[in-house]
Amino acid sequence: MQGLSFVCFIGKTSQITATEIKKDRPIKHHRNICYENSNTKVATVTPDGMIQAKCKRTCTIWVYAQNDVYKAVTVTVK
Repeated sequence: MQGLSFVCFIGKTSQITATEIKKDRPIKHHRNICYENSNTKVATVTPDGMIQAKCKRTCTIWVYAQNDVYKAVTVTVK
């Protein structure tokens, strides 16, 4: 899986825009796309995908869809 990455600056916000694409896995139940962060000291992410950069480092934000398809987004804060 090739990941996505981008640079964000301390104190600034960025928006992750994700859309669900039907893959070979059936959708079992309905839930929204959700986000999980590897290090909340570097950046935070809201349930809507808004990232707030906090300190100079790197973290990974995982974007999960309802059919267990996910992507990793590497965020570098400068």
